[in-house]
This record gives sequence, structure tokens and C-alpha cells, in this order.
Amino acid sequence: MSATLALAIKDLRLLSRDVMSLFFTFLFPVVYAVFFGLVFKDVGREIGGRIEVALVDEDGSTASRELVAELVQSREVRVRGPRGDESTDEHHGELLSTRDEAATALRGGKVVAVIIIPAGFADAEANRFGGHVPVLEMVADPSRKAEAGMLRGVLFKMMGQRLQSAFADPKRMRAQIGAARASLSDQPDRAGDMGPMLLGFYSALDLFLGQLEARQSAATATQPGAASSAAFRGFDPVEIHTTELSRHRDGPTSAFAVSFPQGIIWGVLGCAAGFSISLVVERRQGTLMRLRLAPITLAHVLAGKALACFTTIVAVGVIMLLFARYGFGVIPRSPGLIPLALLSVAIGFSGIMMLLAVVGKTEQSAGGMSWAILTIMAMLGGGMIPVFFMPGWMQTVSSISPVKWAVLAFEGTLWRGFTLEQMLLPCGILTAIGVVSFIVGCGVFARTTTRS
Repeated sequence: MSATLALAIKDLRLLSRDVMSLFFTFLFPVVYAVFFGLVFKDVGREIGGRIEVALVDEDGSTASRELVAELVQSREVRVRGPRGDESTDEHHGELLSTRDEAATALRGGKVVAVIIIPAGFADAEANRFGGHVPVLEMVADPSRKAEAGMLRGVLFKMMGQRLQSAFADPKRMRAQIGAARASLSDQPDRAGDMGPMLLGFYSALDLFLGQLEARQSAATATQPGAASSAAFRGFDPVEIHTTELSRHRDGPTSAFAVSFPQGIIWGVLGCAAGFSISLVVERRQGTLMRLRLAPITLAHVLAGKALACFTTIVAVGVIMLLFARYGFGVIPRSPGLIPLALLSVAIGFSGIMMLLAVVGKTEQSAGGMSWAILTIMAMLGGGMIPVFFMPGWMQTVSSISPVKWAVLAFEGTLWRGFTLEQMLLPCGILTAIGVVSFIVGCGVFARTTTRS
């Protein structure tokens, strides 16, 4: 054990004398985490993209279905169904939710807001001349007021276009005037002394629109597209009743809670690559041969190298977590499980380090192959793009990468709030990968060293 410890201290001293290795092992991960934390500071609440909403249609009318179709096809809005699905085809009914389903999606952070088309929407829209204004309900996350404001603007624009379209269509306007006149005839007291005057106005306007409709029909017959597009002023396009519903804060507390696990992983990858290359260098330069002349075995040498890598990985993780906590206010949700995450990641990548040491005979080939393999692991496992941002199929494929389980272990302690039972899966997988990789790597390395 003393020989293994002495060899580990030797490797750590060599690391401390290499300024560039120290930078990429300890400082570069911090730079990475801070940079991407600042880039994605407003992660999950970007402004400018399509606003994701849930849609509830309680009116079930032709007018409400038309509005649903317009929302689904809109470039400003992305409608999410009860299962989080999205579609722009004709089956808009599959995207409708109930109030409870929509509230669940909002609380879970899957949508920005819920748009509800209440019962009576079509009747109000068809009876504007009777003083009715169609009503929409919107339930929004109070922490995302900017997007909720943009959504109100989108709804006003859509309803304004519907109003303009109705007023530019004399036939449709005559139907609305007829509805208003019938409503006033049934309830003459509703308008008071203005009732007879309104009835006369409606009759005159209906006559005017009848003549306008006839002229538009004649103009369209001789020159298609020549219909009037003039809009009537003085009508509110829609009345939006807004309520707020706070979402469950199950996601990351900040962008730094996402970027620091990734930064730790890059430090870990640097350790694995660096120590694997150093082992190749020692074999090529004959250092291993000289060490074996001493009263120690190859097992001592490899164990010392693994212990040095293990210690460095733990140190990188501790330093990064301290930076996250005291420099950027990332408070772990499961602080008691941090040692378990650190130990399992250190075991896993110390074993991978030993396996990488046999992929090349020279430091150039070993370094190139090691970083190629580790970069692919990082790409698949969330070291570059968080796994929860990836498409569903890619999240499934990412399970083959140990980087995914390492990131998940750190995320579990920092913002996912994992329990011990939940941590056992990623930590168990990392430990198993480390043990198997170390055994296989040591076996292959011993055989190639003996042959050389």
C-alpha cells in the first residue's frame, strides 16, 4: 500500500509542475461552467421563439374550432397536447386539453400559459352589434410575465384579424346585425330609449351592406380579389381574462446549476485523458521498466496511477462545487449525497482512464484516440448539450455514455433533489463501469507491456 501511495504522490507532483495541465484540469472547467452559465442565464424562458401553450376549447363551436386551427398553425404559438405532443395537421382535437390537464402542464413547466375558449365564445363573436365582446381566458405562470404579455398581443392580433375579416365580409356582417336586431326585438328594454333608434340603424346598415355585398359580388366576378378590405373601427377584438398559476419548481434553480455539472465533467475527462497519456509516455520512455526493477509490481504501478487520477477527479469536483455554491449561489438540494456522486464518478473515470491507456502506443496516438472517445461520450451524454434539451430518441441513445450517468449524479445532488434510492442507479452504473474498465485495461496493459 505504501508503494502505491508513493507512486500516486509522484504522479500528483508531476501534475503540479505542469502549468498547462493544471490549467486544463482545474481552471478550464470553471471557465466552461461560468461561460455557458452566462450564455444560458435565461434558460427555459427565452423570448423570441414560439410560445408554448396548452389549449382548452369549452365552446365546441365552429368559431372556436376555427380559432384553434389558427393557433395551431400560428408561427408565434406552439400548442402542446395533454401528453406534450405537437402537431400542425388537421387533427386539432388531439391537441385540446381539459382545464386540469392544462393546469398540470403549466405547473410542470411544460407550457408558458393556458388559453381557454369558454362557452359562449361563438355567440358573443356573432353578436358584436348587440354590444357583446368575445372573451378568452388565459392562465399564466407569474414568473414569465414577458411571454404572457407577448401571448396577449398574439391573441389580440388574431382576434383583430378575425374582426377585420368579419367586417370586410358584408354577408357575415349582415348575419351579425340580424342576430343583434333579433336580440334587441326580444329584449326591447335592454337598450332603453335608444331601442327604436338602434333598430332603425340596424335596418339601414343591413340595407347598405346588402348593396355592398351585391357590388362586391359583381366586382369579384370581373376582377377576382377586388373585394373591400376596409375594417370598421370602434370594436374591441377580444376581452382577455388573465389569472396566474405558479408552477412547481422542479427544474434547475439557475443556469449555473446546469452548467456546473457539465464543467465538472470536462475536468473529469481532462483527468482521464491526461493520466492515460502519462501512462503511455512512461511505458514508451522506459520509466515503467525502471520502476519494475524496484521491489514493486506492475499492479502497484497501475494502482498508484489510478489512485492519483481518482484523487485529482475528487479535487476537481470539490473545487467546482465550492465555486458553484459560493461564487454563483447554486445551493445543492441533496447535499448529503454529494460524496456518493464524487466517489462514483471518480471510480468510473479512473477505470476508463486505464482502458484509454491501451488505445495507442505513442502519446500522440493515445492522446488523439482518448480525446476522440471522450468527446463522443460527452456529445452523447450531455457534456455539451444538457440531456433534457435533446430529442427523445437521443436521450435514449445517451444511456450508453458514462458521461450521462456522471452528469445525472451531479444534477441529482444540485437541482433534481434525488433521494438515496434514485442516486443508486447512476452511481451504481458508474462504479460498475469503472471496475470493469480498470480490470480489462490492466489486463491488456500488462500483456502489451510484457511483450514490449
